[in-house]
Formats: sequence, structure tokens, C-alpha cells
Amino acid sequence: MKKENGRSYKQELRRQAKVFIQKNHEEVMPVDQKNIQRMIEDLQIHQVELELQNDELQRIQLELEEARDRYFRLYDFAPIGYFTISDKGMILEANLTGAEMVHKERELLIGRPFFRFIHRDDRDLFYIHIQKLFRTKARQRCELRLLKLNGSEFYVQLESTVAHDLSGHTKCLWTAVSNIHERKEVESRLEKSEERYHDLYENAPDIYFTVAQDGTILSINRFGADYIGYCRDELPGRPLWSIVHGDHIEALQKQVSDLFHKREQTMELAFHVVRRDGSLLWIHGRTLLMIDETGSSNRLLLICRDISGQKAAEEERMEMERQLQEIQKMESIKTLAGGIAHEFNNALCGISGNIDLLHMKLPQDKDIFEYIEGIKASTARMSDLTSQLLAYARRGKYQPRSTSINDIVTDTVSLIKRNINPTIQFETVLTKDIPNISADFGQMQMAISDVLYNASEAIQNQGCIRIVTSVEEADEAFVKYHHTLTPGLYTCLTIEDNGRGMNEETQNRIFEPFFSTKFEGRGLGMASVYGIVKNHNGWISVYSHEGKGTAVKIYLPAIETVVKRAKKPETDMDFARVGTVLVIEDEEVVMEVTREMLEELGHSVLEARTGNEAIDIVLNFESDIDLALLDIKLPDMDGGEIYPFIKEARPKMKVLVCSGYALNGPIEEILASGAQGFIQKPFSFATLREKLKEVL
Repeated sequence: MKKENGRSYKQELRRQAKVFIQKNHEEVMPVDQKNIQRMIEDLQIHQVELELQNDELQRIQLELEEARDRYFRLYDFAPIGYFTISDKGMILEANLTGAEMVHKERELLIGRPFFRFIHRDDRDLFYIHIQKLFRTKARQRCELRLLKLNGSEFYVQLESTVAHDLSGHTKCLWTAVSNIHERKEVESRLEKSEERYHDLYENAPDIYFTVAQDGTILSINRFGADYIGYCRDELPGRPLWSIVHGDHIEALQKQVSDLFHKREQTMELAFHVVRRDGSLLWIHGRTLLMIDETGSSNRLLLICRDISGQKAAEEERMEMERQLQEIQKMESIKTLAGGIAHEFNNALCGISGNIDLLHMKLPQDKDIFEYIEGIKASTARMSDLTSQLLAYARRGKYQPRSTSINDIVTDTVSLIKRNINPTIQFETVLTKDIPNISADFGQMQMAISDVLYNASEAIQNQGCIRIVTSVEEADEAFVKYHHTLTPGLYTCLTIEDNGRGMNEETQNRIFEPFFSTKFEGRGLGMASVYGIVKNHNGWISVYSHEGKGTAVKIYLPAIETVVKRAKKPETDMDFARVGTVLVIEDEEVVMEVTREMLEELGHSVLEARTGNEAIDIVLNFESDIDLALLDIKLPDMDGGEIYPFIKEARPKMKVLVCSGYALNGPIEEILASGAQGFIQKPFSFATLREKLKEVL
């Protein structure tokens, strides 16, 4: 039991009672026995009370000792390290957790400087922490690295306060140490991730806009600003519409408004952005509505990518498809035109031949002769029309030779000047020493004439037609849009007028046969020009705007060497050897008139209306056959299939190819294989006679 002044509580009470009795006895009056007894009883009661109080004190003391033990256990094993540090920086006390943090026994920590356990690079932070603590007298925090016994480092947070003595002087520092290493690692990873995200955002090959609900640009990434030609700080605060092409502003405003009002998370947008230099970018954008922690959305992330290249490729593809469709349409029309011309020529052959025979057998009657000449004139006109059809059908390259485009232009202009309005001026700019082209002079002259006539008719009253010849190099990019051309050198003929021009619909139909903007078309016109140019392996383009005139450009392959025209062998025009001729023809009218003409010339005639009949005659006819008149189109096979049988069976027999088509394709192949000549339907009696003289 706790002592006080070396005496027990009971002895002290007895002493006080004795003193009290003596005092009362000496100073007051004698005390009777009864009063003394009552005082003794009171003292006894007081003694019991004191003993009870003493037991309570003992109980409280035990509880305090238990609480102190619990406190020290909590202090030692708390998840936070606790250090008591002197004002000199020495460790006065540490809990077990703090000791374990640095892998040091607690007894070995006491009396050592705390800064020795701080990372060398972070000791200045600790000194600053201490200075602020002494200066402000308020709780302070800081983060730094501590070192373990093995030298490894880890992040901690220090939370310190100052402890004072009764006189108010600084007694020591109380410091709580929390291990925040895992948190710092997470923060470091987040920071690195944020840096990577920031780098990705700034330098990604896309344009990132952050846009407010009213369309104001809040931010743009570095790549985006550079890409559209602005400094990065120029665009924030400006409306998005300020860099959008006017044709797309209204639609884009509605889409952005719908995004915020309907709270649609994503939407795809496409619009034109105007760069600082005025050039346009086709932009494809994808949106992301940004929702904050309150659930409201007041910002929009717009991720944009330049699709100008894709759009150009798409437009290029559409243009190529359009051109392909146009070519397919023109090819179909050309096939039809070629077939019609062939049938016309067969019919005209019968008419022309019979007229010649009629003229020879009838008496020299002036009236009859005039009628015959009228029929001949109509036949010639129809023959010219079929020639144009064949030209359009790319079957009109008859006699190509090396010639100068300048010569063709000069001759053509001098011929047509007298037939057009004299108020129209001609301006020619002809390049000197221009490379030659391989062309049929007459066909090209006809094509240029048609273009010049169209130009003159487009000019109202006074005007000018400008004709320019030049040399151009066609590269891969050029031939990409001109499918029938190959890379190389071309002569270019440009015919421009300042007439009324054409609309888009007229331009799309200008090469159709018999199409005309006049009340009544005069013929094939530009359709035949198209066919002639194509048949010379060239290209023709028409550029026109209403009220601004028209320009026609014709590209023809330039040749490096001069192609010499083959001279016809000199023949005696009055001599024609009589022989046997095999006519291979399926048209009855043509067969009859050809037979009549040949017999009139004294030849014997064999008839074959199919390829098989012709082969049978060639194989089985007992006498010689001097000549075969071979049609190119037969019901059962083509002339190209029959010719090898003829050559094998009768090598000495000559072959004259006859067709309503012009000299090209299969006919050229037969001639290249050894056939002696070609005669175009419809042919006259005189033409047939001359051909026979030439071949026989």
C-alpha cells in the first residue's frame, strides 16, 4: 500500500483524534463520558470510510496500470511507426513498427540521429520540415524516402508535432511515420501513364477537340493545331464553326446540339475544315460525350481524322466508274453502229452494182442516165454515212501514213473558211518541228472539220476560234484518267471557241450518234470524231461552260520514225486476165450483183454462201481457181477461219477480202497472213475491175 510521511492513514487519524480531545479538555470544559463515546464512534465510522476509499484507490491504480500496458502494446504494434526525437535530432523513443520499418532493433535506434535513416537526396526535405515545425508550432507533414538496414529505400509520410515542458520550452518532437511506398508506386505508374496519355493526346495522328455545349473550342492537341495551320493557343475560345466550311456549318451545329440534348454518347460526323492557308480538309469525326461526377455533360470530345485522301480516292473511283460506264455505253453504241454500217454496205453494194450493170446494158438515153446519176448520188451519200458510222465504230482507219498534224490543220482550215461565217476569226498557233503522227489524212481532216463546224455554229455573230498544236508527255498520272492511252509522247490539238458553251447534260451526250442541240441533227458529227480519234489510238476531251465557250483537246501518239507509204505496183489498166473466181458471200443480193459484174468482165464464177461450201469447193473443184472473193462475215464461220484452209489447199490461189466493214481487225490479220487485197462494200463496177487488175 502506498505510504505518506512514513505513517499509515489509521495512525494519522488516531493522532488527530488525540489532539482534538486534549484541546477540548484543556480549553473548553471537561467532556463528559457520553460525548467522548460519540466521538469515538464517529471516528470509527470515518475509519471504515477511509478503508473503503483506499480499496477504491487500489482498484483504480490497477486499471491505470492495465490501461498503460494496453497503450504500450498499441504503441508498439500500431501500423504506423512512432518516433520521439529530441530537439537535436536524436531518437529518444521508437515503437516496434518504426524499428521494423528500418530493419533495426529498437534498442539500437535509441540515441542515434534520425536523419541517418533518411535518403541522402531527401535530407534537405527533412530539415525544411523541422524548420517549419519550430517556426509555426503547428503540425507539419512531408513525404520523403527512408533507408532500410539493407540499403533499400521506401517512401514514407512524416507527420510531426512539438511537445513542450511545463515552462513552455520545446521538449521533443513526436513524429508519426506512415509507409506510403505502394501508394507512391501507384502514383508513379499513374503519372507515367498520364505522361504517355498526354504524349499520345498531343502527338497522335488525329485532331482532338474539346468542345463546350455552345460549340466553343476548349482545347486542341498540338498535332491538330499544327495540322490545320494554327498556333495551339489561337483556337481555344473560338467557336468550332469558325474553322468549318460554310456549306457544313448548319448541319454540324444541329448534330452537336442533338448530342447534348439527346445525350448520345457517340456520333460520326463528316465536314470540311478550312485551314489557315484556305485549303480544305475532308474531316471524319467521332464524338464522345464527357460526363462529370454529378452526371451532367457539358463537354464533348471530338476525335477527327483527315480523310481527304480517301475522299479523293473515292471521287477518283467514282470518276473512273463513270468513265468506264461511258466507255461501255459508247462501245455498245459503236458495236451497233458497226453492224448497221455493215448491213447498209451489203444493201448498197447490191444497189450500186445493179445501177452500174443497168447503166452498161441500157441504151444511151439522156433521161435514163439522169435518173441513174440521181440514184448513184443517193448511194454515194449513203456510202459516206456508213463511212462515218464505221469511223465512229473505230473501223475507219483506212490508209495510215506518217504526216504532220500542222499540215492537216492548215489544209482543213483553208477548206472550211469559205463555208462559215466570215466574221469569225481564226487564230492558229502551230508548234514548229512537231513530231509526226501515223494517221489517215482524210479521216483526220474530216474529224477536225466537224469540230471546227461545231465551234463556228456555237459562236453568235462575231467570235474567234483558236487552234493550237503542241507536244505533251503523258505520264502514269495522266493515263490513269485516260484509259486507252499509254505513257509516252503525244501531239495535242486544241480547238477553242468563245461561243455559248454547253451544259453538263449536253457534254455527257455529245459523242452519241445523231445527237444534236440543233432542231435537227445533220449526221454523226462528234460521234464520228470520237471514233476516228479512238481508232488512231488517241483520246478526245471536251471542256465547256455555258456562256464561256468550249475547248476540244485531241491527243494522238507521236511517232519517231517516218512511215513510208507503200507504192502501188504499176499495172496495165487495160489488161485483165480472165480466170475463175470463187465468190464467198452469204447475202443473196450481193452474190447476184457480184456474179453479174464478174461475168461481164469475162470471168467464170463459183458461188459459196457458207464457209463449209467454200471449203468443199476449194478441196473438190477439179480445175484451177484463180481468185477467191472472201466475205469476212458468214453464217457458220468468219473469213479468218476459212483463209487457212484456202492457203493450205490451193497455195497459188489469190484472195481478195471483201467486207462491209472497213480495213481493220480481222481483215488486217488476213492481209498480214498473205491475202492479196481488200475491197470495201459497196463497190462499183469500175472499182471491182481495178481491183481485179491489181490482184490478177
